[in-house]
Amino acid sequence: MNELEPAALIIALLASVYGALAHLFWGQRWRHLPLFLGTALIGCLMSYAFNLHFIGSGPVPAGVPLVESTIAAWIMLILATRLRV
Repeated sequence: MNELEPAALIIALLASVYGALAHLFWGQRWRHLPLFLGTALIGCLMSYAFNLHFIGSGPVPAGVPLVESTIAAWIMLILATRLRV
């Protein structure tokens, strides 16, 4: 059985925490939860895929830039709150 890559696990955990927090802050119905989770996942994946590094000495466990992933996820979540139905 293949093990899960550490980067994928960190990205999934970050996205689930940020999506749940966004739903807590701005969610009005349960159907908004998958929207926020997916949006946070996209934001975290974008920073990892494009290898964004704004802070030279920021924490990068398993190659995932935490500060940049957090910023990208929250920007995407704020955009999703403005565009949701």
